Amino acid sequence: SSLDWTFKKKDGCGKTVVKNEIAATSRDVVFVHLYLSSISHFANINEFYQKFFGTVLPPSRSCVAVGENVLPGGRRVMLDCLIQRGSGTYMRIQPGTNLDTLYKSLPSTCMKQNATYVKDQIMNPHHKLRSTLHVQTISHWAPICVGPYSQANTLRSGITFLAGQIGLVPATMSLVDGGWKQELVQCWKNAASVLDALEGSLKDVIGGVVYVSSDVVIDTSMNQKDISMIHDNVWEVANKISKLQLKTNGGIIPGQIDGNKAKEVVEEKYGGYEDYETWKEVMASEMNEEEILTNENDDDN
Repeated sequence: SSLDWTFKKKDGCGKTVVKNEIAATSRDVVFVHLYLSSISHFANINEFYQKFFGTVLPPSRSCVAVGENVLPGGRRVMLDCLIQRGSGTYMRIQPGTNLDTLYKSLPSTCMKQNATYVKDQIMNPHHKLRSTLHVQTISHWAPICVGPYSQANTLRSGITFLAGQIGLVPATMSLVDGGWKQELVQCWKNAASVLDALEGSLKDVIGGVVYVSSDVVIDTSMNQKDISMIHDNVWEVANKISKLQLKTNGGIIPGQIDGNKAKEVVEEKYGGYEDYETWKEVMASEMNEEEILTNENDDDN
């Protein structure tokens, strides 16, 4: 799957030439806002979505059902994407690869320019162009990704795009008890856990969007056209909850998820990571080989 662009340039005779080139591919998409007119469309749309983006190192995603006749032209689905050119190739290059061979595998001029860019980024010792956190198994720290998306995509080792969260308890994958307010608290806790795994916190957040279900805002037992039946205080309450969670990092102690304080705070296999491979990748630099082998043997038993 490719994402094309059209550009104009002058040829040797001064004539304007229009060309279409492949600017990026679906693998270069970092984050997706996916809007549905109804959640009933989710399964069908998710099937096509998976075919386009694949299941390996997918973009992070926020998926929201906004209601019938809300999207322009009565559409059932709309999405917007954030793209880092060359990042899909960057993440899939195996150690020891001859970087000059990138030119041979990419078809167009623009993709060859991407190859030059990717080569430069791989040789940059200061940051990664892109990295992905994909939770694939039940854990106690973050909900499993229900669909072809990642919990987080980080660009240049500095800015992270988190997947949307709902109030799921990670260990059970069921909604937390207590209604929408507790669900909002759980959303922030889940986001804080993912950020902690990436050595960040909610205090680092630049911006975010809180979506509140219409049945929370509007009293459906009354006439929905009556403005007095709209619970205006919902926004104020949601704002107060969000501010408190941002201030307290969702109740997550820094280092609890990434393992820096795992022995002091929580007794979880692999420091709360989703599986051995992810744990090994993130933690190996801080642990000796004997500790790694001990956990591996425990997993076999």
